[in-house]
Amino acid sequence: SRAFLIRNSGYNNKIFIDEFYSFYYLSCIKQMCEHEEFSYNEIVSILKPLSVFLKLSFEPRVFLFRIMVAMFGFDLSIKLLKKVIG
Repeated sequence: SRAFLIRNSGYNNKIFIDEFYSFYYLSCIKQMCEHEEFSYNEIVSILKPLSVFLKLSFEPRVFLFRIMVAMFGFDLSIKLLKKVIG
């Protein structure tokens, strides 16, 4: 159970929380890119300061986006993602 996880393993609990935040952050990026009411500039200004969350996980989707950001930068990665899924 969740209470057991929190009580019994501080380090594993931190990994669990880091993975959760990273995946949730990527989900927010995806959701904002899918909806037309969020402009490219809004997405970048809101989410770029939180991009540190990408470094907290090795989950395949988060890791892939992290590589994309490393190659193209955050702004261009958002622009590409918005074109592909928006």
